[in-house]
Amino acid sequence: TSSVEDLFVYPNPASSEISVTYDLLRSGTIRLDLMDATGRVVEHLGTRNSVTAGRYVERFALSRSLASGHYRLVLTTIAGRSSVNIELIR
Repeated sequence: TSSVEDLFVYPNPASSEISVTYDLLRSGTIRLDLMDATGRVVEHLGTRNSVTAGRYVERFALSRSLASGHYRLVLTTIAGRSSVNIELIR
């Protein structure tokens, strides 16, 4: 079971920036990655250590080198992974 609930990305489709909202049920370390259709990490958005449980909203500028297409945002904790599909339009 994951330690994350309600993982959302806005806007979706996105063009250059996204807002990521998630509820962390247990404190710990989180990692956010953007993956392509093959599961390869194309952009590491960040790692946060010692994050306390609660609701978070974070903004990220997406790399200009990313092409239009479908991606998956993956939030990883010690308890597992949560993910959401994102469409990028350039």
